[in-house]
Amino acid sequence: MNEKNLNLIVARLKKGLKQWELARDIGLHHTEYSMYENSRRIPNRDTQLKIAARLGVALEEIFEGGDSK
Repeated sequence: MNEKNLNLIVARLKKGLKQWELARDIGLHHTEYSMYENSRRIPNRDTQLKIAARLGVALEEIFEGGDSK
């Protein structure tokens, strides 16, 4: 686990959301979202923006500047 993933997990938990709830809210399958938290995939910019908006945090707080690779 790296700092980026930890920031994402902490932000989700602060909102009291389960992975599947956040995934549903932004239109993803829960397994896809889980891959983001487990460093198996990197979300594209559009998905990063949806996640940050749903969590009510700045993109930089959870995606280190919002860069996708």
